[in-house]
Amino acid sequence: MICPDAVMDAADSVMLRPWNWSQGHHCLGDAAAVVALLGGPDVMARLRGQYRSALGAIRIVQRAGGLAKLLAEECAAAGMTFGPSVPGAMATTTGQDEPAVVVCVGQGMWIGKTRNGYAVVGVDGGGWSCRN
Repeated sequence: MICPDAVMDAADSVMLRPWNWSQGHHCLGDAAAVVALLGGPDVMARLRGQYRSALGAIRIVQRAGGLAKLLAEECAAAGMTFGPSVPGAMATTTGQDEPAVVVCVGQGMWIGKTRNGYAVVGVDGGGWSCRN
């Protein structure tokens, strides 16, 4: 079982970098990197190298039918299942401006990538995990 401290340590090592589309430092890329550091699968494997800008990423999200559908497709392809919120799970949330991919720290606390770090956000429902 993953403990909240492990999630926060992984988030600190990944999400404190500045946002950078071409290097994968954005909400999905950093959430996937946190999950991988915790021993989970590489959720970004099929997407890596497919875009180099915000516009390229937006096109991929639009072709998938939205960020939630894209996350579901990639998590399912990586062998993850949807279930209760557990530390290290991934989900989508609607922030003030736009949807984002976030990682569960535990007990209803989720964190998501911001321009230069991360923020605590809320998620209704469960998430994608290898540990459901």
